Amino acid sequence: IMNRLAPAEGVNPTRLNRVKIYRTSQFQPRQPLCYGQGVIIVGQGTKRVFIGDASYEYNPDNYLVLSVPLPAECETRATPESPLLSLILDLDIPLIKKLVEQIPQSSLGRTPGGAAQGLFLAKATHQIKDATLRLLEVLESPLEASILGPSVYRELMFRVVCGENGAALSALANKNTKVARVEKALNQIHDNYENPMNVDELADMVHMSVSAFHRVFKEVTASSPI
Repeated sequence: IMNRLAPAEGVNPTRLNRVKIYRTSQFQPRQPLCYGQGVIIVGQGTKRVFIGDASYEYNPDNYLVLSVPLPAECETRATPESPLLSLILDLDIPLIKKLVEQIPQSSLGRTPGGAAQGLFLAKATHQIKDATLRLLEVLESPLEASILGPSVYRELMFRVVCGENGAALSALANKNTKVARVEKALNQIHDNYENPMNVDELADMVHMSVSAFHRVFKEVTASSPI
């Protein structure tokens, strides 16, 4: 289904604004890439992401979540006979906040050690795979996409928030968490990257000391704010 919905190389739009399908038919060596906030579910192929000293490989057995926008480097393994195909779900932050309000704390996903993460991998459970398949099926029909698509998208967000490492995503619902504060600073950087800015101003904007901001920023992004 991804193959049918993504006839062109690169990012293909779908009948839902927050849902896209990415296709590439060539091996791509390690190169810089700026990831937006979202969930990436692979249907075929393998991709490796490098952030700081860590690397993450995602494939049909797991999915990638970015709770904040991050610069990274990535490597793609694909051929014309077996292209990489992946579903990209842009984050709906207001929806995530509503879900977190409705879900008991005991049911929210946990992050090992309580660490804040801007990027994480999680196992693609049968619930995630079933919901992904249903979303792809409704995207083939204009009528089903408009009526059923938003509810299946919502189900997938629910599964991710409750899933492995989901705490890093649900943290966006609370503006005082480390992830939410760094997200605010990152959005400021992304929206105003052509203008001068300094770390003191960013730290002040998110109500943190400069030393604490440096520490938390690196904890979430694996990079320094500089």
